[in-house]
Amino acid sequence: MGEELITVGEIINTHGVTGAVRVLPHTDFPERFASMREARVCVKDTQRVFTIEKTFPHKRFIIMKFREVNDMNAALALKGGLNQVARDE
Repeated sequence: MGEELITVGEIINTHGVTGAVRVLPHTDFPERFASMREARVCVKDTQRVFTIEKTFPHKRFIIMKFREVNDMNAALALKGGLNQVARDE
């Protein structure tokens, strides 16, 4: 059995043209995003790990920029993805 994952956010849209995404937090501690170095994203039963370049709060969302995502089209492919962490994190 694999490690148990917990969803801490959902990618709901892109943000700008450089590949950033807008994440709706599903956690009581949205400040956790500021200390994350990697993001595990599950989209359509496919899981990928991205390196986080920067995060910042914007209204009720968290804006995340991944090193591997460099344009709006690549970010759009992540829409609906779930940002997950292992239970022990």
